[in-house]
Amino acid sequence: MLVRFKGGLVAAVVSMMALTLSACSKDAADEASTSNANKAEVHDHHHHDSDSNAPIMVPFSGELELGTHYFEYENVLANESPEIAKADVLEFFSYGCGHCQQFAPDLQAWHKKNGSKQVAYIPVVWNQTTGLYARVFYAIQPLANFEEVHHDMFKLFATFGNEKSLGEQLDKIYAMLAEKGVDTAAVKARLESKELESKLRSSITLAKHYEITGTPTLILKGSKRINNKALTSKDDLFVFVDKLL
Repeated sequence: MLVRFKGGLVAAVVSMMALTLSACSKDAADEASTSNANKAEVHDHHHHDSDSNAPIMVPFSGELELGTHYFEYENVLANESPEIAKADVLEFFSYGCGHCQQFAPDLQAWHKKNGSKQVAYIPVVWNQTTGLYARVFYAIQPLANFEEVHHDMFKLFATFGNEKSLGEQLDKIYAMLAEKGVDTAAVKARLESKELESKLRSSITLAKHYEITGTPTLILKGSKRINNKALTSKDDLFVFVDKLL
């Protein structure tokens, strides 16, 4: 599917996964994209059901159980990029997810306290909008100040309540990058490049493998997915991370 916006043409990949719901969920994102393919849903998608990854109030006992607090998967990251293959913590996210925006500073703070651990990111691709957001991520990834720009993207996207069109959002993104001295022409060229297609396909494949139904979701050492449903607070999340690494 194609998304047209001011300044160029972006090919946005649409994931056809039949997955369950979550805090910032695929199903909710699909609904937003279907209703208006040129509108961006940038606030929280709150959907809850019995299969959801959304947190429920179950007191954490301190003992982690496979199938309750986390799930195990085959580690399929060996052929991915080095930062993905060697990541201790891998976050599936979307810039437009309100929960991801709130979680970003917490993960950043944890990483600063645990500098020896490697953290990497995979943007989900569920529809036209998240596909474009994924392209933004991959377009800024080569920047020397990527980590700074990546975290500032969450702050910027949190302000997009009144800027609904993808074109308006991209204008804001390029303006922020220009303020940071980034070569926006180079970023735009990468964003529109067909070379990103393989990265988008990889994002989709890995999300399917790890059964990612919502964001943010953490994969540890390429083989353990934390069950968001078992969490009662963000503090629990980092307790889980520390215990499982």
